[in-house]
Amino acid sequence: MVGSVSRIMTRHCSMSSACAPYWDAILELDQYTKDEIIFWKENIDFVKSRFCFLDRKPHVFGFSDASASGCGAVISLDSQHVCHKLWDSSEASKSSTWRELAAIDFAIESFSSVLESSHVKWYTDNQAAAKIVDVGSMKPDLHKLAVKIFGACLRSKIKLEVQWIPRSENEKADFISRLIDVDDWQLTESFFATLEGVWGPHSVDCMATFYNAKVVKFFSRFWNPGSAGVDFFVQSLESENCLVVPPVVLIARVLHYLKIQSVLATLVIPFWPSSSFWPLITCTYAAAVQSYVLEGGYRALMQGRNTNSRLGSKSFRGQVAGIRFDFRSREEGKLDISKVK
Repeated sequence: MVGSVSRIMTRHCSMSSACAPYWDAILELDQYTKDEIIFWKENIDFVKSRFCFLDRKPHVFGFSDASASGCGAVISLDSQHVCHKLWDSSEASKSSTWRELAAIDFAIESFSSVLESSHVKWYTDNQAAAKIVDVGSMKPDLHKLAVKIFGACLRSKIKLEVQWIPRSENEKADFISRLIDVDDWQLTESFFATLEGVWGPHSVDCMATFYNAKVVKFFSRFWNPGSAGVDFFVQSLESENCLVVPPVVLIARVLHYLKIQSVLATLVIPFWPSSSFWPLITCTYAAAVQSYVLEGGYRALMQGRNTNSRLGSKSFRGQVAGIRFDFRSREEGKLDISKVK
C-alpha cells in the first residue's frame, strides 16, 4: 500500500474515466489529469509501499484553526512554535472548509524546516478538512489545497495524519487565528527603492511577514513560509545590513538591540519629535546616526492586510523618517538630528 496518495493523486484520472461514455472511448485529458499522470511517472519509484498499520508514534503534535480574519497553528517540540497570518480579501471570502485547509497548508509550509522527516499528528476542528487532506475532494479549489499539502509533506519527508477534534480542545489555535496585527503596515516600493539606493543593498528585513518582506532574508514575529528566524530580538545580526520597520511601541527596544549587536541598520519610523523614543535618537545614540531621509507618510508607508491601521492609510499626513545608524563605532559619523524640525 502507498497510503492516501493513491486517492489524492488519482482523483482527476478517476473522474475522467467515470465520465467516459463507454469502456473503449478516447478521452481528451484535462491539465489536472495530465498532472496526475506526470506525477506517477516521475515519482513511482519514490512513493514506496508502506505497512498499512501505524508502526511508530508521532514525533510532533500540531493544532490549527481558521477564523474570519486569519488562521493560526501551534506545534510543540523542544519549545512551542506558532504561525499566524491574516487573510487577504480573496481568502476571507472563501468557504470555512477552504480556510481550514489553507490553515493546515500555511502551517506545514511555515514549519517545514522544523517538521522535516517527522511523523506529525495534526488536529483540526473541521471534519471536512480532516477528510479532504487524506483523500482529496470533488471540489477543485479544495482538492487543489489537498494536493498542495501533500506536495509540501512529500518535499519535506513529513508523514502527516490529520484528525478532527472538538473546538473545545483546540483553544490555542483558535485564539491564534483571531489575532489582529494592529501594526500591519509596510514600506511602499518607491520608498524602499529610495532607501535601497542610498544605503543598500540591505541583507535582511528584520521585522516582516511573507507578504511584505522587502528582502529575501527576513525575520518574522510568528513562523512564516520562508522566514529565516522568529523573533528579531534573539537573532544574531553580525555582518548584516539591516532594514528595520518596527511597530511604534518597539522602537526604543529595537534601538537598544541594534546597539548591542553593533551593526549597520536603516530604521524606518514616524517622524515624531514629541515621542518618548525621540531622545534616544537625538541624544543617547546620536553619535551613531549617519544620515536620514524624510518622506510624506502616505508616500512612504502603505497598509497591509489590516486596513484599519492608521499608519499607511491615506489619512496619515505626518512624515516618515528613514534613519541610517552605524553602531559599529560611536566615534564615527556624528549627525545632529536634533536640529531637524
